[in-house]
Amino acid sequence: MTTIRILKLDETRHWRDDIRAVAGTIFGVYLYDPGLRVHCCELTPSHELHYMGSVISGSPAYDALDEEAREAFYTTLMEGSNESESHSYMHVWRVRGLPELTRADALGIGHASLGDFDGDTDDEAMEAATEYVRGNGYTDT
Repeated sequence: MTTIRILKLDETRHWRDDIRAVAGTIFGVYLYDPGLRVHCCELTPSHELHYMGSVISGSPAYDALDEEAREAFYTTLMEGSNESESHSYMHVWRVRGLPELTRADALGIGHASLGDFDGDTDDEAMEAATEYVRGNGYTDT
């Protein structure tokens, strides 16, 4: 059985200018099963990417925000993230050339982290994420 992989894609260009000015680089974080390939009305196989959320690199403008302004910015960012499609598809050959996050990286990046999955340990959180990606009805209870 294959291990779930984690991608962090630069999606800055899809955001408004005012958000980009504060956020710096904006990344979308996705989980996918490298053993699953789908064909979206074409012969070229694709991976199904499960959107987890957005994270930012930060900028001097972000660093200058006070706590209240950061909370407001974070709320705006999360509202924008919630508008993203929960699933997207990318050709296998494109995914192969992209850098992947380690599990440790993914557990520590906030909103878009594996921490969104319940588990007393990192292994349990990864197991819950695997169940989610493989479509076995993971729900947060």
